[in-house]
Amino acid sequence: MASSDEEGEIVPDCLTNYHLVDCNEEPVSFSVLPLQWGEDDIFGALNAEIFLRGTADDGLQHIYKKVVAWRFELSYALPEIHVLSKDKIWIKLLKPQKSYTDTIRTILITVHFLHFVKKNPDTFGEIVWNYIRKSLSAYEVLPSEDDLIEHMSTIKEAARRDKDLSSSKSFNAFFLETSQKRIHGYEVSQCKKRPEFIIGADSDADSGADDDTNEYVDEQFDHVCALCDDGGELLCCEGRCIRSFHPTVESGAESLCESLAYRNHQAIHTFLCKNCRYQRHQCFACGLLGSSDKSTGAEV
Repeated sequence: MASSDEEGEIVPDCLTNYHLVDCNEEPVSFSVLPLQWGEDDIFGALNAEIFLRGTADDGLQHIYKKVVAWRFELSYALPEIHVLSKDKIWIKLLKPQKSYTDTIRTILITVHFLHFVKKNPDTFGEIVWNYIRKSLSAYEVLPSEDDLIEHMSTIKEAARRDKDLSSSKSFNAFFLETSQKRIHGYEVSQCKKRPEFIIGADSDADSGADDDTNEYVDEQFDHVCALCDDGGELLCCEGRCIRSFHPTVESGAESLCESLAYRNHQAIHTFLCKNCRYQRHQCFACGLLGSSDKSTGAEV
């Protein structure tokens, strides 16, 4: 948590169920904000007042803050997006409000694309897009290269600053294809729609698609509890550590795990372990804890 100058207000480090609006309360993407690469390195200009709405502390704290910039982080297991409040406090954005997802669709696809090609520089083609489509499987219109066109300036700037991106096969293939399409007067193809299913009384009809999605999501997190190294019913941290824990005493009873000792973990919309909440992580070299907050100078 960080303190704001406004009447000692405590500003959370991260928000869920968020959306951004302009001065007329119309939804706008965070990508309309200037993109901040470094402390004094801002790309773009702020042309309107933009406000962030969302909740923290499992919905107990409601936030309404003016924001002035945004940034993304590609170094971790999952991409991270932050916005900067007018009080100079960075707030990480977790799950957006459902009605807001279409507003940020193309920029989310762009960030996930950059994250994947940075981590997998020798991978290109449909493998990239199969990954992104699974990551953003909630969208009815499947992500494609067409969604990146709107954010070409951001993509080019990211490549200029990151040698891993600029040397990626997928990255260079995308730019080559984009150039060829412009030369030949390429018209954007029709968006591919997700196939529709007719579900009868037996709900197993769609179990195959759900299983594929669940298998993909499971791959993102540890399959054993970080406290006891045993499996079973687990609650996954949605911070950068992506560790898993036995949520209740009952779930960890077989391995005598101390667990998180929650009574009803299903009521928790977004779980962050204490390390991710306070941005204190362990150094793999020496084993000691250190700050992982890049805004204040990360130690680990």
